[in-house]
Amino acid sequence: MFESDLQNTVANIEWMIPERKDIYGLVRNAWKELQPQFETATKEIREIVSTDVSAGARFQAMGLSGSQLELKIKEYTRRRERLLNFDKLKLSRIASDVLKRLLKALLTSADNILDTLASIFPPMQAIKEFKDTLVSIASD
Repeated sequence: MFESDLQNTVANIEWMIPERKDIYGLVRNAWKELQPQFETATKEIREIVSTDVSAGARFQAMGLSGSQLELKIKEYTRRRERLLNFDKLKLSRIASDVLKRLLKALLTSADNILDTLASIFPPMQAIKEFKDTLVSIASD
């Protein structure tokens, strides 16, 4: 879900952050360069989950299982729905500011999981930094 949300942000960067035309090409190019990191991280996560019997306990200790993970996902999903339900047809300066706040809130809520994953799976660090850059851009 997070990868899809980043993809949608990149695909709609002109609409999401209309005043930053200077970075549209860079955002798209950085996104393309990041694709192998998603593939590597996904592969590493699947491998650990399927081969390491202690992975469940480690994920639980880091807050990435059970109710702790459900809470983080629930918050991310709530923020995602707020962003997706934003009316694209009524984009004004005020609406643009609201949209950027919603985008920033959504991306920031992913930190609850990304921080931990980045500490275990090095490819996640580049993904987190790309996300952090988008948050910074949306904060202007």
